[in-house]
Amino acid sequence: MSFSRILTLAGLALTPVLAASAASAAAYVENISANPASLTCVTASGHETCSGYASLYLPADPGATGTWLGGSGVVILHDNDTMTINLSYTSPLHVPNSAVESAAYVTLYDWNGIVSSQPTGGSTTTSTLANYVGPASPGTSYSSINYTAAGGYGPGLGGSQGPFSITGMNSVITITHGDPYEIISVAYGYQFAVPELATWSLMIVGIGAAGGMLRARRRAGIVAA
Repeated sequence: MSFSRILTLAGLALTPVLAASAASAAAYVENISANPASLTCVTASGHETCSGYASLYLPADPGATGTWLGGSGVVILHDNDTMTINLSYTSPLHVPNSAVESAAYVTLYDWNGIVSSQPTGGSTTTSTLANYVGPASPGTSYSSINYTAAGGYGPGLGGSQGPFSITGMNSVITITHGDPYEIISVAYGYQFAVPELATWSLMIVGIGAAGGMLRARRRAGIVAA
């Protein structure tokens, strides 16, 4: 669950929404550069989640259609569309060990005209972890009730328990159930569980909580401006 992917958005030109045709699948690519030191950490539902938040729209206009440097801009994702997130970190991202789950992730957020939230669709994902150092055979494939890709260790993900580090995460999110709203942002980072009962569904809750906090912080900044 963003968030960074070249957060210097000032000066980006507005572009039309790239809507995928219902008759044929569309493929989108977004490139993100993030500093691990900039991640914000929160604890919720037995997990610690450290996240960054990156927008596809210009900060002054949450309803606008914008674009990243080299990105596809705001899109509406339909069944069988793909979104490729090429996330690179400026220094190694270290994910702590957990007996339940410890994973790096990226997740998409939509905009229904009032609030931003995780899509209520479905997806299958595959990820490649760049310069991975850690236990053998990390999990890299996942099916989610929203648009989340993950890599590492945990329920529904598999993998081997233990701390690990990466310098990037390239994920392909294939949409199995489309979302009617514009996809406007990406959260990214990592999450690990404390040694208590936890499930992958709780991980998604934690990601949502972290994304909500970061969105609130951005809105406060916009008002102040």
